[in-house]
Amino acid sequence: MPAALVPTLHIEGAIDGEGGSFRSLTGLLERIDRSRFEPVALFCRACEAAMRLREQGLDVYVLPEPPRRPLASGRVEFYAELLRATLKCAGIIRSLEQGRGSSFGVIHTNDQLVTNAGWIAAARMLRRAVVCHERQHGDFRTVHRALASGIAAHVRISASVDAHCREHRIRARRNTLVYNGLAIPSAAEKAAARERGARVLAELGVGPGAPVLLYAGTVASWKGTDSAVRAFAALRPGMGRPEPILVLAGEASADAPSWPNEVERLSRELGVAERLKWVGRRDDVTDLMCASDVVLHAAVRPEPFGRVPLEAMAWGAPVVATDTGGVAEVLGEEHPGLVPAGRPGAMARAIEEVLEGGGATVAAVAIGAERAEASFSIEAHVREMEKIFGAAAGVSDERPEQRTDPVRSSE
Repeated sequence: MPAALVPTLHIEGAIDGEGGSFRSLTGLLERIDRSRFEPVALFCRACEAAMRLREQGLDVYVLPEPPRRPLASGRVEFYAELLRATLKCAGIIRSLEQGRGSSFGVIHTNDQLVTNAGWIAAARMLRRAVVCHERQHGDFRTVHRALASGIAAHVRISASVDAHCREHRIRARRNTLVYNGLAIPSAAEKAAARERGARVLAELGVGPGAPVLLYAGTVASWKGTDSAVRAFAALRPGMGRPEPILVLAGEASADAPSWPNEVERLSRELGVAERLKWVGRRDDVTDLMCASDVVLHAAVRPEPFGRVPLEAMAWGAPVVATDTGGVAEVLGEEHPGLVPAGRPGAMARAIEEVLEGGGATVAAVAIGAERAEASFSIEAHVREMEKIFGAAAGVSDERPEQRTDPVRSSE
């Protein structure tokens, strides 16, 4: 007799763009074992990810007005915000359960402990098992330690985030490191993406033979967008080749909407504005990666994971990235394109080495593609998350163990 399905509620609380957390959740829900789990997705704003999942037959809800995040700096104001958020979140969970006629076996908060404190407090109040994804180096308070202590599992997306949580004494019943995963492309998919990307670059007016640098991601100060522009401006003229082009693919973060204007002003000051191509948020970033000569990642503070470098590596694009947070874990400590954060000159020299070609670049690309497939597949990620959800719901995993190197339990 088949076991009963485990109803799982997956909450995506991000409200400022569709970044790595959105893509990770989408990949998980597209592949989760529907013979064991009955997933429901709750988004705190309308977004393309919600529409895509709904089109695939998933039970998806979008909140017209999400609970306010408890982030106030004052102690009294913070706890008042947390109480209001908890009560509102509890009401939403109860309403969903009443509409379905059953309680959730697991509530999965997909973003981080700090911004999902209201959801976690509500789930604990309702005595629901909680699995919390930690995707940031959180600014933890005492209350966050207390909330974490009663949840079933706290999933850290890199050793960097894991170390930060340990330092701040964040301990759930189970603390585990599970890297994000992505669908590994085939050789044919890479070739098709390269052709599509070349057409996009031609439409942007990039001439034949011009080296293309791609910055993909949120346009924000901590992401080092200005450092990428400074490195671009510091490139030395190449003998016999057209001047390089820098393509910026991304949108401003909600907390710094004017930052693109600052970057544009900087590009004018440095005399490279005419060779800068702003394309905004794109759904074809991997196409652009495949058609670019170098993909840049320039974060100046610890990066929780480093999905852009991982995607570039998986799709066979050379990567130059700052060695912050989880990036070295993703690319590997020996990756030749790792440079110190906030050092545009060092980044420029690394870019030049890639543009000059040679065996080191070819070898790094090949090794990176193999590393992505071996250690960061979406299948391994989903398998580990299914085991975590099953354990949280008290359901045993009857299938054979399939342990993978990048996944380990801590504490």
